[in-house]
Amino acid sequence: MNLCHPDNTKSCAACCGLYNVPVATKDALTERLAVRTSLFRDCDRSPDAIQSFERAVIALEGGESLDPDIHVCRFVGFLDPLCRTVGCLLHPSAPGNAGQDLRGLCYYGSLACKTFFCDSWNMIPEKYLLIISDLIDDWHLWGLVSTDAEYVLSLFALTETALQETISPLLLRQGPGRDILISMLRWKNEWPFAKDSTQRLSRYYHRPRKDLRAASNSETTRLLARCLDSTFGSGTDLNGPSLMIRSIIEEFARSYKRLNQSSGDRANYNDSRK
Repeated sequence: MNLCHPDNTKSCAACCGLYNVPVATKDALTERLAVRTSLFRDCDRSPDAIQSFERAVIALEGGESLDPDIHVCRFVGFLDPLCRTVGCLLHPSAPGNAGQDLRGLCYYGSLACKTFFCDSWNMIPEKYLLIISDLIDDWHLWGLVSTDAEYVLSLFALTETALQETISPLLLRQGPGRDILISMLRWKNEWPFAKDSTQRLSRYYHRPRKDLRAASNSETTRLLARCLDSTFGSGTDLNGPSLMIRSIIEEFARSYKRLNQSSGDRANYNDSRK
């Protein structure tokens, strides 16, 4: 699975510093990327013109970032007319480039862009990536969730511990359990304990605990809450969030088990009629 661009409804540009700005809500980033994309559409594909484009974008947006170690690349924009996928405007497959690779003109250079893979590529099992890809159809949320390996692994550790079994993608295609899991993924954008925060911090450079499966439920719950706390920079007490997380996990488990039982009953009924 291509984590950077799993399908035509979403993609990720977190490693390009997309979320490394003081206001990284979807509305703010959509406006920013739309302006860049429009300006680049009329930009001549020469080195001088592209460098002038970058200076113009910096003048429009300002140079402030949250983490000085992560470069905010000004060549991230929308790659499709519907503004559903984000990515590199200098990539050879980007609109208007006619197959020419212009990434050598960016801060990291062409080689780094071709060879870099975030930790999620290796740390999140593909079965979980396939599940969250099926549940998320939004580039902004996809970039925040898929690059936070600690968040994804904590969430599935909690849900599967509550179920005492591995989650079945087939059972998630129907019923309220699907909606509950989607709501937990949306915490990355709609965390009720950080309503006033405009920060949306990508955690793609945070390595998850290797002993996560050995952690207690309480430890894993607080770890999940800390992922969200740092995403929003809210600095809240973790007791209230932890209680809410446990309650939603239990609700998901009840819903999933009811659907699983119902599916089993139908299967037994069909077998009895053969």
